[in-house]
Amino acid sequence: MHVKKFYANSMPEAMAAIRAELGADAIILQTQKKRHPGLLGFFRRPRLEVTAAVDKDLRDFPQPTRAASGEVRQMRRELADLKLALAQVAKSRDTQTAAQSLRQQSGQYTLPPRVTSLDGWYKRLLEQGVVTELAQQIIQTVADELSRWALDNENVLNEHLHWHLGRRLKIPQPIVLTPGTPQVLFLVGPTGVGKTTTIAKLAANFKRNQKARVLMITADTFRVAAIPQFKAFGEILDIPTAVAYTPTDLAALIAESSQFDLILVDTPGRNQRSPDAVSEIADFLAAVPRKTVFLTIAAGTQFQDMQQIAAAFGTMKIDNLIFTKTDETVSFGAAYSLACVTRTPLSYLTTGQRVPDDIEVASAERVIDLLVGEVPDEIRSTRRLLAGQNGNGRFYGSPHEETR
Repeated sequence: MHVKKFYANSMPEAMAAIRAELGADAIILQTQKKRHPGLLGFFRRPRLEVTAAVDKDLRDFPQPTRAASGEVRQMRRELADLKLALAQVAKSRDTQTAAQSLRQQSGQYTLPPRVTSLDGWYKRLLEQGVVTELAQQIIQTVADELSRWALDNENVLNEHLHWHLGRRLKIPQPIVLTPGTPQVLFLVGPTGVGKTTTIAKLAANFKRNQKARVLMITADTFRVAAIPQFKAFGEILDIPTAVAYTPTDLAALIAESSQFDLILVDTPGRNQRSPDAVSEIADFLAAVPRKTVFLTIAAGTQFQDMQQIAAAFGTMKIDNLIFTKTDETVSFGAAYSLACVTRTPLSYLTTGQRVPDDIEVASAERVIDLLVGEVPDEIRSTRRLLAGQNGNGRFYGSPHEETR
């Protein structure tokens, strides 16, 4: 038997090194944290020491294998049993969710219990509102990727699950502002999701963080008091505003505004079940050839309604997602499912009514926190390393560049 110790910053990093040197037959014997030597070691993040072994001739140790086809079939049967059991769980979910919400409001919120098995993860994902098919795909993929020894290792399983949840998300590239060529951003979506407030938050943050020259335009001339509210935001933020009553007005305003770096266009909310109303928004978008379109949806919306919204507004070629009101729901599974199923990049999350503070650049780490709760530091650092995200929830003006 060949035994060797590996040092890495995370378990996935260690596993990659183990497989590269010892092969797929290697097994993990022990994991522990080790501080760097010397006095300075106290000020550095501990490394992960992983002891692994491989037996080429199979005489001293049984040869480990990946999850065999028989094990996969067994897991599928277990998942089928879980579906039946979860039917009863679903009946009490509303009561549990209400109790959880009350605990949050009273300051008594406690983190969900640590998940230690694939069965537990499957239940957690369903309880959070992840659609069944997606939850099954996630669990099955993890079962296929990990050996049975790794599946029985709580730390390895949890780290790999968090990493896998994150890698299913698409996070867009930064918004690059070019002087003389204004970027035009549209916000579209159903009524009541907070598009106008989100426009104001984006405008204030780009002005503050990137020193951008920003113009806000509203095409929402239908809602009572929409224009006065929009102009009030502009006065408070010291950002110029304009009103476009028709698509022709909008095209003319943008053509005359080349001195701005960023133009944010607010659109009226429309019912996704009314194709004619949605097509009116499409006419405004068609008047501007170069643009980026953000579909804005409240995070607490049911998944079936989210699908209808995405389908109705999808005729406009949606570039990115914004989920608003994340503070008003205890279940982020529907939002996560929509981002994964549609493969639409997720740009921003809003967390309240305050302008400009309650908005943040989306990251895989933050989304997973909303999905399954806070996670241990070692998993957090692993996700940050693998996903390449900043993950601290601050607004930078662009998704990957911190403003200091």
